[in-house]
Amino acid sequence: MGFFSRKLEVSDVFLMNLVSLVMVFQLVTFLLNDLKKQKTFRAQMEWDALETVREIREEREEQERVDAETVLTRKRKIRQRKNSH
Repeated sequence: MGFFSRKLEVSDVFLMNLVSLVMVFQLVTFLLNDLKKQKTFRAQMEWDALETVREIREEREEQERVDAETVLTRKRKIRQRKNSH
């Protein structure tokens, strides 16, 4: 019963309130940092998704350009064969 056998003094109550306040502050700080990490992670995921879409679009455009060049090259070869005969 040691601690609780005596009456709590004002300084004891003040210290307990101060400790509680510090713990609440630490909890709020932790939660805010966690929220910040989640937002950062989500933003990074969205950025990565946009980068992937951009890369896919660039690859598709490059493939379309190559396909168009291939078609033009084939048409030229066919014309050259027709003209040479």
